[in-house]
Amino acid sequence: MRLLPFALALAPLFPPLALLAPLFLGHLRRLSPWALGLLGVYALSVLLPALGAPEPLAFPLALGRVLYVLGLVGAGVALYAGASSPTQALKPLGYGLFLLYITAFVATYLTFGDQAVQQRLMHPFHSPVGLGFMGAMGVLLAVYLRYPWPFRLLLGLLGGAVLLLSASRGGMLALLLG
Repeated sequence: MRLLPFALALAPLFPPLALLAPLFLGHLRRLSPWALGLLGVYALSVLLPALGAPEPLAFPLALGRVLYVLGLVGAGVALYAGASSPTQALKPLGYGLFLLYITAFVATYLTFGDQAVQQRLMHPFHSPVGLGFMGAMGVLLAVYLRYPWPFRLLLGLLGGAVLLLSASRGGMLALLLG
């Protein structure tokens, strides 16, 4: 069970691993009542509109999305509980983001070839806006966490490159506010 949170952390690279997310719903019990209330409001904000949608699959898909997000939060709680400090709980995220950056650069090059420098950065499973947020997160992790200095430098530079090449204004705002 100790490797399941790390496997779920690789879900952005290998989407079928996302099916592991509901296994972590039990870890949500460790959260404070305020956090659980906020997650409940989120779940209602996704599920209630789906109840009124005319499409028959709207509610089951919304329920799957809610279980996935709540499972990811539960996986974060499980990773945090197993770490000796809050920064230790965030360290695997930097390594996962590094792999995501590499796959984004490779996917963009394989799609556009030599014209890749004239296109926004892309990834098979993420939008350019999401890539921008992940680029900002990589820069912030490189600044605040104690990785080995070569990896720290590489994570910060690649995160900044992903942020700029994705042309995400939201990611740039997140970096400025972070």
